[in-house]
Amino acid sequence: MSKYCLGVETQGWLWDSMLAAHLIDNRKGVTDLKFQAYVSLGVEDWSRGVEGIGTETASADTLRYNALDSFYTYWLYKHQRRLFT
Repeated sequence: MSKYCLGVETQGWLWDSMLAAHLIDNRKGVTDLKFQAYVSLGVEDWSRGVEGIGTETASADTLRYNALDSFYTYWLYKHQRRLFT
């Protein structure tokens, strides 16, 4: 999409956890990060209690949410890579 919309290609692309989830199980509603983190890693939804995600002011809760989002994406990548090797 970045090439189509912006005319640029992504550099250093390593893995897309959502695309991998589609390869593992392409049923509707089971490929997003929170669902995959739950079924693959046993992690419950980490967005509970975070209000106003997307607002300009970054609260401590929003920063924590973003950090956990990145953390679980990384561990999901590690899990998925084991399934494909």
